Amino acid sequence: MVYLEYTPTTPLFFYLSVEAFENVVRSKKLWLTDITASNDPREIALGREAFAEAMNALSERDIPGLNRRNLSAFLVDVLRVSRTSTCYAVCFALAGDQLPMWREYADRGEGLCIAFRPTAMNAIPGRMQLVRYTDETTAGAFRDAAIRAALTMGQPRSVEAVLAAAEAFAAITSLKHHTWAHEREVRLIFNQRNEKPMPNEILTQIVSAHPDGDGVPGGGVGSEESGHRRFSGNVGLLKPQSERTTDDHRYDEPSRSGRTDPRRRYFA
Repeated sequence: MVYLEYTPTTPLFFYLSVEAFENVVRSKKLWLTDITASNDPREIALGREAFAEAMNALSERDIPGLNRRNLSAFLVDVLRVSRTSTCYAVCFALAGDQLPMWREYADRGEGLCIAFRPTAMNAIPGRMQLVRYTDETTAGAFRDAAIRAALTMGQPRSVEAVLAAAEAFAAITSLKHHTWAHEREVRLIFNQRNEKPMPNEILTQIVSAHPDGDGVPGGGVGSEESGHRRFSGNVGLLKPQSERTTDDHRYDEPSRSGRTDPRRRYFA
């Protein structure tokens, strides 16, 4: 079951080549890819840097009685887990029929765009995020995230620390540079440890993480191959505007209720 950090209310657009589209329709599965292998070389690193800076800047003026030793131990654990695990993601856009997206992700405009129902990912084990792009509010947002983590982390390696780490990791994985803001990205992430943790290690169950290196049963999860993870989902087709007819519904104009239009074509 997906954890909805962000709840979509409009279609989620997924640009891809014709070959990739045919594979999705034929297999009824999506591939989640190691996010650090994406076309943005600053994935994860940018968020990790912002969170570490915010945590290190906290003082007793922010949190009276702040335990600096516990705070440092918590930050070390969060950064260690982020470096010794793989964050798989499948990325969508809230903006449909955008020229830069066709060029970058849909075979230079020769591909297609799938429009997923807002609830299409709800049965998949993962975390749904709305990407934040760097701007003048980023430092303040990460300062708030650091304060929340410091207030809720409890003692080192406690259940409270695990829950606080989950929120910290969510902040880390949802930050991108502002040069990508035109994508209006929503992503489904699934974090997996690269190695099986020690039995006495409590900080293993970051939300949407699986600690033992195996695939999670159920929820449409398939096998893992070559840095990808496979998930199932129902899809609807969006054509480039130049190929639409008067019978084609514009997916980038959702109904006022926020629900999908019954005229849209979906592939089971």
